[in-house]
Amino acid sequence: MNRLQATYRVRCEAADIERRAAALAVEQSIEMPPAAVRDARLLDAVLGRVEAIAPDGPAHFRVRLGLALETTGGEAGQLMNMLFGNCSLQPEVELLDVDLPDAALARFGGPRFGIAGLRELCGAPRRPLTCSALKPQGSTPEALADLAARLAAAGIDIVKDDHGLADQDAAPFARRVDAVQRAIDAVNRSTGRRCVYAPSLGGGPRRLREQIRLAREAGVGMLMLAPMVSGMGALQELRE
Repeated sequence: MNRLQATYRVRCEAADIERRAAALAVEQSIEMPPAAVRDARLLDAVLGRVEAIAPDGPAHFRVRLGLALETTGGEAGQLMNMLFGNCSLQPEVELLDVDLPDAALARFGGPRFGIAGLRELCGAPRRPLTCSALKPQGSTPEALADLAARLAAAGIDIVKDDHGLADQDAAPFARRVDAVQRAIDAVNRSTGRRCVYAPSLGGGPRRLREQIRLAREAGVGMLMLAPMVSGMGALQELRE
């Protein structure tokens, strides 16, 4: 199967839904009148298809489109672009669901270790896991490291950077990550626990590469990235 299935909720009158669904299929794929396309392969393999239309309340319908996997380029950011696209500007259209075929799931992947790997990392095979964040912004690396040590000593499994911590002058990424990881390592050695520190990555490609290098050198066992801030593609590449 070389198409993903995207389901949209469309607000329109019943007399217009077939025309509206066909227009949506065009808008989410080739974005030009099909009559103007001279390449038969594009019409057959790339043009979006209306797979199903079903009522979904007064003057609302569920429209399922088949969108060609090749249009995603195997890149997570482009997948989001194809799912939302120009229809995100149309108030009468809402993306409801996405069904990815096995070929797409294999290409995009997912969590490499999953919850089982996380439990193994923390040494907690059965009990609930705990997590706390380092804050507030403006704290020094030493203050954050002291807080991390107290959290680790209290039995917290994962200590993460607050999402507001980045590479600010008060606690630059390099100094903060080194200080916090050393503090947690010291507690782990003295208690026998396996608290894990997850610093927050951010910035463009050059900064991300440098932060990953620094984290590895510090012995960090987990990294955190906000995909809607740094990009879905960055998350996909980081996983790989």
